[in-house]
Formats: sequence, structure tokens, C-alpha cells
Amino acid sequence: MSYGMYGLINVCLIYAISHWEIVAAFAAYGLFYAIDDSHSGAFIADIEPDRRASAIDIYNFVIGLLYLPASLIAGALWATSPTLVFSLATGLSIVAIALFVVLKPAHQQPIASRYEREFGAGRSEEPYLQGQYARLITAT
Repeated sequence: MSYGMYGLINVCLIYAISHWEIVAAFAAYGLFYAIDDSHSGAFIADIEPDRRASAIDIYNFVIGLLYLPASLIAGALWATSPTLVFSLATGLSIVAIALFVVLKPAHQQPIASRYEREFGAGRSEEPYLQGQYARLITAT
């Protein structure tokens, strides 16, 4: 859904004529970015629950590395025609949607919490959390 929204925003920017249309499209892009960024971080944290911080850091590092060539390509296309930048972004969002549909992962069981992996499902986490809090207080 977010890639569909991203593609639609880029189509709006291709055909935007007035300043208010451009402002509205960029406001919608801000909404898209907030949703997509938070969902990506949560997804990465769910994939690697034991090393969440490291997984999120590696994800952000890779994204940062990819922003440089993406910005260089966008700048080169912008020098030719700004419409090309938004057309490429729209095309890439369509490709991403198609890949998600074709490469849809099989249904997976929810990832168990650390407590459930250690002590089994169905038990209350409250005593475990109190023990963790007690260890934290005595350690300081």
C-alpha cells in the first residue's frame, strides 16, 4: 500500500502545475515517509528480535549508502527533465509492488517474544519483568 501511495504522489508531481498542487503532493509525501519509515523499523525489529538495535543500525547504514547513488541519478535526470525523476520513481514503485505480489512470503507464525522462547508460551511475563528490574537496580 505504501508503494502505491508513493507512486501516486509521484504521478501527482509529474502533472502538478500550480504551487498548491506541489505543496499538497509534498505534504502527502511527508505522510508517506513517516508511515514507511516507522513500518520499516518495526519490520526489521521483528525479523531480528535478539539484536534489534544492530539490525536497525545495519538497515539504516545500507539505506544511507543507497541514497548517494540514488541522489546522483536523480540529479542527472533532473538536469535533463524533472518529469523523468518522478517517472522513474513511479516506475520503480510499480516494480516494487509487482515484486511483493510475486515474491510474497509464505504465511509465517508470529515471532515469539524473548520471554516465550525462554519460559514457554501462556505464562505471565510480570514475574520475569520484575526480576529484570531487580537485576537492573542491583547492578547500578
